[in-house]
Amino acid sequence: MKLLFMTEYHCIGGGERNLLALVGYLKSSHLVKVICPPGDLQNELIKHQIEVVNYAPALTKAWLSFIPLLQNPKVLRPHFEWADIIHCYSINSLPKTFQFRHKTIISIHGAWEKPFGLRGEIINFLAQKIFPVSKDVEKITTTDSNKTQVIYLGLPFSKEHKTLKDQSLTGEDVNLLCLGRFQHIKGQDLLIEALTHLNTDKLGVSLKVDFVGGVNSTHQEDADFLEKVKAGAKALSNNQITIEFHGFRSDPETFLRTADLVIVPSRYESFSLVTIEALSFGIPCIVPQIGGVQEIINSEDIGLKFRAGDTSSLQEALEKGLSKRAQFNRQLCQKRSGEFSIEKQADLYLKNYKETKA
Repeated sequence: MKLLFMTEYHCIGGGERNLLALVGYLKSSHLVKVICPPGDLQNELIKHQIEVVNYAPALTKAWLSFIPLLQNPKVLRPHFEWADIIHCYSINSLPKTFQFRHKTIISIHGAWEKPFGLRGEIINFLAQKIFPVSKDVEKITTTDSNKTQVIYLGLPFSKEHKTLKDQSLTGEDVNLLCLGRFQHIKGQDLLIEALTHLNTDKLGVSLKVDFVGGVNSTHQEDADFLEKVKAGAKALSNNQITIEFHGFRSDPETFLRTADLVIVPSRYESFSLVTIEALSFGIPCIVPQIGGVQEIINSEDIGLKFRAGDTSSLQEALEKGLSKRAQFNRQLCQKRSGEFSIEKQADLYLKNYKETKA
C-alpha cells in the first residue's frame, strides 16, 4: 500500500514524534512518503531514511472559521495521485486534499482544531475516516460516528525499557522531570509556582528539577513564556530545589533514565505522549485531571492527578507523590504503557486504510 502523510508543522512536538514513530514502523512493509516543510521534523525524517516531499505553502492560513480555503497545489498533485491513502496529520493539511477526498483520512489531535459545528461538517465531507486521539477529543468531534474512531497515539518500546535498573525512589534526592514544548497551555509556570510553596524540609527531600523542551521559533509568545518561567525559577529561594533548563533535546530518554517522577503540569492535554513514554521507563506521573491524559493514568499505583490550572492542587499532588514515592509500582507503569504501542496504533490505522481503499 502507498501511504502519504501530510503536516504543516516543522517543529517536533508530541504529534510529530508520534508521526516519526508511525512512518518508521510502516515503512518496513509499505511505501511511505511524508509531506512537510523544512525544519526539525523534516531533518529527522531524512535521518531515518523516510522519503520527504518538501513543501512550504505560500498560503499558511487554511481556514476562515469553518470555511476551508480549498487549494490545489500543482506540485503536490503527483504525490496525491500516487498515494492509495492520504493521511492528514494536521487540520490545515485537509483543505489541500479536497479533490482526493475519496482517499483522505485525518487524525484530530485536540480542541484547537475545532472539529465541531460547521467545521465538523466540512471535516466530515473532506475525510473518509476521522481519528480523534482520545475519548476526550471524540466528545467534541461532531462528525459521522460511522467515520469516527478513537485511535490512541503510540510509541515504540525497546527491550531497554523493560530491563532498566530498578530505582527505589526512597532516597532523599529526587529527580523530577518536566518534558515538553514551552507554551502557556503546557503549564510550566504552574509547576514553578507549586514548587515555590513546597515544604521540602517537611518532606525530607532535595529536588533536582529538569525542564526539557524548546519553543516554536516562529511564536514570540512562546519565547516570552519561556523567559517568564525561567524568571520564576530564578526567584525560587528554596535551596533544597535545583532547577535546570536543557532546551530541546532529541534524546529525552537520557533524562527519563534518571527521573523518579515525571510532572505534566498542562492546563490541557488532548493526549500526552510524554506520559506514555515515562510509564514505559517505569516512571510514575503526575498529570492534570483533564483531557486525554487522565485516560492514561488509571490507577494511583502509576501516578496521581491534580485539578488542571490549580497550583494548590498541583502542590498537593507533588507532596503526596513525594511522600508515597516508594509505593508506586514500576512494573504496572510499564505494563500500562504497553497498551499504547505504535504497533497497536499502526494496526488500527492499516485496518481502516484497507477499508477506505476498498
